[in-house]
Amino acid sequence: MTLRPDYGLRMSNEGRDPRTVHHFYGLPLDGFGVVGKDRYTFAIEKVYDGERHCVSFDFGSDALEIILSAVPPRVASSIRRVLASDPGAAGSFRVDPVICEHVRATLGQLQESRDETFVPFVVMQLCIGSGTQR
Repeated sequence: MTLRPDYGLRMSNEGRDPRTVHHFYGLPLDGFGVVGKDRYTFAIEKVYDGERHCVSFDFGSDALEIILSAVPPRVASSIRRVLASDPGAAGSFRVDPVICEHVRATLGQLQESRDETFVPFVVMQLCIGSGTQR
């Protein structure tokens, strides 16, 4: 499997100011990962300059609650139970697809591992459906 280039890394390499607020609309979300205690992430693909890129979004418990409010209550309850039993455990969750109508985010810090280098976007505000935002 070929990894897509990272959109955040590209923005960073192009000299974008990390304080710039980026707006994303109509993002599909069908799952998210746990990256630490009260720290989560989801990713999408975005075409930029004719090329598909991976875009990752890091968010906290406030945005998680907005996401969980948009999925069936039994799914949200199950996820909450798992997270309450071990809030810092890494893992991932699949959810019924929802659309993030609007996400405001800034560039995060450079992340490097043996397998990848990327710059996530840090969610400042997330809106799903009418009136659900933080």
